[in-house]
Amino acid sequence: MKQIVVVGLAISWLAACSGGGGTDAGVVSSPVQVASNQAASTAPATAPTPTDENAASDAGRALTLPSSGVMPGEGATRLALGNNHTCALRDGSISCWGSDLYGQVEPPPTILDASDIAAGDQNTCAVDAFNLTCWGIDGLDVYPVSHPIAVATLGFHVCVIDADGLRCLRGTDDDGQLDVPADLVNPTQVATGLAHTCALDDNGVHCWGSNDYGESSVPSLEEPRAIAAGGNFSCAIDAAGVTCWGNNQFGQLDVPSMVDPVSIAAGFANACAVDRYGVRCWGNDDYGQSDVPALVEPVSVVAGAHHTCAVE
Repeated sequence: MKQIVVVGLAISWLAACSGGGGTDAGVVSSPVQVASNQAASTAPATAPTPTDENAASDAGRALTLPSSGVMPGEGATRLALGNNHTCALRDGSISCWGSDLYGQVEPPPTILDASDIAAGDQNTCAVDAFNLTCWGIDGLDVYPVSHPIAVATLGFHVCVIDADGLRCLRGTDDDGQLDVPADLVNPTQVATGLAHTCALDDNGVHCWGSNDYGESSVPSLEEPRAIAAGGNFSCAIDAAGVTCWGNNQFGQLDVPSMVDPVSIAAGFANACAVDRYGVRCWGNDDYGQSDVPALVEPVSVVAGAHHTCAVE
């Protein structure tokens, strides 16, 4: 039986389940796709949390399993972790719990057979065969899509890959994070940070938007196969292992030694990866989000603002 282990926000909860996290168990993309982090620069004095409003009162709720609906222990195939809320997807049905300040844990009934889900600061998005639907702090928005394969949001902007390519459809564009490069070729993964976006296509990794900390300055990579975007940093898995670049205020670029990493995730100021020997997390640990508990054969990892989930 697979089990999702959740850590962070000063308390830990365990939920037995059969299924996966992030995206499919095995490779996560940021929270949702790499789901799923090198240049240090001047950084803020605290972890880059977009919205701390009522964080203390919402902390426990993000980790407490829902009393009804789709339970991670009952076969969830996707997990999405936001600021202080969590969502699970099973058989096309969505269940969310945690902070509901802006209705981010209340999926609208118009979503039909959802195939992917992503959680941002105070918002949630899901895709079905016809639409990208987002709800939460910015209200309810529905965008037509065609055969989507991935959706990503971490802060306030949302991007989706469908039959027409990669599009960023919702959120602020103050730093150009919505301005998808025209030369992308067959993008397969997308990851969003607070104000930057990264994509993996046939030619490698591309990042755009904010570059205040070097988070959009992609280093040389060899055959990259997975990406993640955190608050002000980015990560990739390639033939050489895990490489992270951007803001290193909390050590989120200090990647530990790993063997054959297969899954990566980035939170606001920490990152985690799964390799041959288990889950490794590094960076900010103010809420215990980088304190990895004992795990048995973990296969994927998902990171939120202040909490982390691993599937074993």
